[in-house]
Amino acid sequence: MIGALEGMVEILNPNEIIVWVNQMGYQVLVPVNLKLSQKDKVKLYIHTYVKEDALVLYGFDTKDKLNLFKAFLQVSGIGPKLAL
Repeated sequence: MIGALEGMVEILNPNEIIVWVNQMGYQVLVPVNLKLSQKDKVKLYIHTYVKEDALVLYGFDTKDKLNLFKAFLQVSGIGPKLAL
C-alpha cells in the first residue's frame, strides 16, 4: 500500500490532483479545502482504498486529518467519498 507521497502537483482540480513523483503521476483525491497550486511541492499522507473494481488514493496534508478520515470510515454507512 501507498502510505505517503512527496512530489510536485502536476494537475489540479477541485478535489483531485496528480502528484508527479519520480517520473510517475499519482491521481489523489483530496479535501476541497486543501490549499494547493499547480507546481507546488506537496507531501501527502495517503489512505489507499481498495475495492474489487477500484484502487483509489485519498491524500491529506497532516496525519491528524488522515486519522479523522479513517475514523469516519469506521462509521456504518459512511464510505470514503462521504468521509472526505
